[in-house]
Amino acid sequence: MKTRTTVTNQLPNYGYLRITQILGDQNAIPPIPAIFPIGKSSWWLGIKQGRYPKPVKLGPNTTAWKVEDIKRLIDNINANKLSGFDEFEAPITDLDTSLFQASPAIKLNNVAETKENSHE
Repeated sequence: MKTRTTVTNQLPNYGYLRITQILGDQNAIPPIPAIFPIGKSSWWLGIKQGRYPKPVKLGPNTTAWKVEDIKRLIDNINANKLSGFDEFEAPITDLDTSLFQASPAIKLNNVAETKENSHE
């Protein structure tokens, strides 16, 4: 009988994980595979919004996460996917429509071109 190995089974029962151990680092030698494959800015935003666990400061320049918290996060996401609910899907009404507007740089270029043409 084959048993299915999950990420949470491969993690220690207790301890701490650094951000590169959670999000991975393909530039490291050897590359570190991601446990939770999202970008750093998305990770920090999720922490700020309360979707992901808060870090623990181990020193002035050392931030880590409890293994138990990361396991719980993965288990909760897996449970939600099995139940047909994906808590990370944003409804279409949450879109920021300002992203679709022209940038100020484009507008400034148009104004500059108009001024140049008016001097001729």
